Amino acid sequence: MKIEVKSAKKSFGENVVFDNVNVEFSTGNFYLIKGINGSGKTVFLKCLCGYFVLDSGDILQDNIKIRDKNNFIQNAGIIIETPSFLEHLTVLENLNLLKKMSKKITDEKIDLWIRFYKIEKFKNTKYKNCSLGTKQKLLLIQAFIHEPELLILDEPFNSLDIESVNKTFEYLSDIKKDSIIILSTHINDNVNYISDEEYLFEDGVMKKI
Repeated sequence: MKIEVKSAKKSFGENVVFDNVNVEFSTGNFYLIKGINGSGKTVFLKCLCGYFVLDSGDILQDNIKIRDKNNFIQNAGIIIETPSFLEHLTVLENLNLLKKMSKKITDEKIDLWIRFYKIEKFKNTKYKNCSLGTKQKLLLIQAFIHEPELLILDEPFNSLDIESVNKTFEYLSDIKKDSIIILSTHINDNVNYISDEEYLFEDGVMKKI
C-alpha cells in the first residue's frame, strides 16, 4: 500500500492549519508525527482519513484519490478523538458490535484482545463506568482487531499504563513489515526507537526531522 499527499492545504476561515504538505507513506514503515497541541497534526490525520476535505492538493491511496472514488481511506484502523462506543453497553457488548465491521472479527479474536490488554474483569462493566485507561484499551482494540494494513493513531497512549504501552509497541513492531503505521504524539514517549521516519508540525509546515 502507498499513501501520497501532494501539495495539501487546509484552513478554517482565515486560519491556515497547514500548507504545501508533500509526503509519502508506504508499507513496512512506522511514521511518527510530532507537534504541540493545536499544531495541525490531528487535522492532517483527519484529512488523511477523509473526514475533512482539503482546500487544495490531493491525497491518494494506491493511486485512488481520497474523497473521490472512495470517500474515506480504506483498510485502516483509526484512533482519532472520541470513539463511538455505546455508553449503556458493556465492554463485551461493545466489542461484539465490531463483528459487523468485518468477517475477520470473531469471538475468539475478541477474547484474545481482552486478554492481551488484561481487561477480563471489566468485560461485563458498562462503558460509561470504565476508567480512562480501559476506554483507551478499547480504542486500541477496535483499531487493531480487524488486522488492517494501515494504522492511523492520534496520540494513542493517553491514560495507558506503562505495561500496556510496552505491549502495544511490541505488537506494532511485530506487524510493521506488512503495515503502514502513522502515529502522532505531542511528546516523545519513547516512540522514537521503532519509528522509521519522523515529521514535525510547526507553524503550518510539516517537515521531516
